[in-house]
Amino acid sequence: MSDPIDIKLEQDESGLFDISINDDGDLTHEMGFNTAIFLSLLMERRADESEVTIPELRRGWWGNTLNEDTTDEWGSKIWLYYQARNRNEELEACIGFSEQSLAWMVEDSHAIGIDFNSSTLAGTRITLNGIITVSPDEIQTVNFNLWEFTGT
Repeated sequence: MSDPIDIKLEQDESGLFDISINDDGDLTHEMGFNTAIFLSLLMERRADESEVTIPELRRGWWGNTLNEDTTDEWGSKIWLYYQARNRNEELEACIGFSEQSLAWMVEDSHAIGIDFNSSTLAGTRITLNGIITVSPDEIQTVNFNLWEFTGT
């Protein structure tokens, strides 16, 4: 299988992502799944009724409404924890949502394993660290800062 070509997303020092433009003004391309990984992690998967009771506040990526398979959603639910406290339960939930958002890579045979852990910087900023095992000989790492917790 050939490597997919994708438009490159770059994360700046403040943690924001943007499309990369090269010196000649064209979109920067890259080989691999980096853009698909970041979109999977950062697009908002719709919350269900048990997580957010008010339907208008359940958010979700609009592109999922176009998918005929209602069980196949893109995105993650880490947005539910944007203003959470810095506790192990919240960190574990973010790890679970991250792994869930990338499960498609294993289901579609692009990877054989997904494993995330998290850490906090200065006790407030959450960092997700992921290892995607593409094959026994190839791994891809994913590291990014999400947000600052509102307190402890």
